[in-house]
Amino acid sequence: MKRDELKKLLGDAATDEVIDKIMSMNGADIETHKTKATELQGQLDTANQQLTEASTAIEGFRKLKPKSCRPPLMTTKPSGNRRKLMRKHRWKA
Repeated sequence: MKRDELKKLLGDAATDEVIDKIMSMNGADIETHKTKATELQGQLDTANQQLTEASTAIEGFRKLKPKSCRPPLMTTKPSGNRRKLMRKHRWKA
C-alpha cells in the first residue's frame, strides 16, 4: 500500500495522521502473516525431510531378501517345550 494511493482514495480526509495510522495497521497485519508463513514453511520443511527419510527406509526394505525379513526365532525349527506348545496351539514354524 502506498501513501499516494491512500490520498487518492480518501480525498479530503487524507491527513498525514490518518495515513500514518492506516499504514501502521497494515504493517502490523503484514508482519502477523509473515510470521505465520515462516512457521508453516518450517513445518513443511520438517515434513519433507521426514518424507525423504521414510522413502529412503522403504527403498532399503525393498532390497531385502524375504528370508532376511524373518524374525530370528523363526528361522530354525522350534525344539523341546516350545515345539510341544506350538503343536498344542496349532502354530506353524
